[in-house]
Amino acid sequence: MLLILISFILLESVMFGIVLPDQRGKKRIFIIGALIAIFITGFRLIHNNALIWGGFIICHIILFGIYLFYYYQFIDKIEKKSLNFLFTSYVRIPTFFYIIPVIAVLYVMIAEAKTDEIAPVMAILFFVLIAGGYTFAENKKLNNLSDESIACMNQENLKQYIYRKNTLVGVYAIIFSISAGLLYLCVCDFVDANILVLIFVLEFVVNMILYIRYYHKIKAKYMPEDNSQYSKWQLMVPKKVGVGYTFNFNCPLTYVILGILFIIVVVSLL
Repeated sequence: MLLILISFILLESVMFGIVLPDQRGKKRIFIIGALIAIFITGFRLIHNNALIWGGFIICHIILFGIYLFYYYQFIDKIEKKSLNFLFTSYVRIPTFFYIIPVIAVLYVMIAEAKTDEIAPVMAILFFVLIAGGYTFAENKKLNNLSDESIACMNQENLKQYIYRKNTLVGVYAIIFSISAGLLYLCVCDFVDANILVLIFVLEFVVNMILYIRYYHKIKAKYMPEDNSQYSKWQLMVPKKVGVGYTFNFNCPLTYVILGILFIIVVVSLL
């Protein structure tokens, strides 16, 4: 199991590192991944499973947080404030990032899940594959846009494409948390299940807070008019496309409500 955990950490650091556009961020995430692997190996020498898993869980959360931090920092540092630049340089979520959630769920299904746990694990695998397929389809459409077509787009169309890129980040943050939570619950049988659920919820909340915080920081810089159109605390707003109302994703209450619903659904599956 130790080898699997170290492989996860190294794979995450390599995948996140090669995608980061910031050279300093690349080096740091590679170094952090290597140091984490060494620390986890050191915990094995004292035969303490709790420390091994505690180190893995903390570092698992930290690596994704570092990826978001350096990517958003790279965008925020550049003075140019055009939407064309924001679209071309926005946070990337390549489809191969889903290797980590798929491997985690498959490992649980093959090596750890009991007979009565196979159905919910398969349901989670289905969600992971759907999210990966959605990411692949979106990336294919976005990557096929030529520089000329991007340059000719009006501001509203560019915003819609930026929102679509941002959605990929949010979806991956959710799937990243689900697959990790499943791994904790099915493998860490030496820890109380309620504590593991709490850890999963904590990881989910941390990932979503990082995602929302950095997204709104960039949005305030590049698209301030969208932030000021409605009150921060107005929960429902008119749809931009079609008729009716939808959630205001600038409102913190939206994420609280959706997060609670999401956690209830996932915990019931697990």
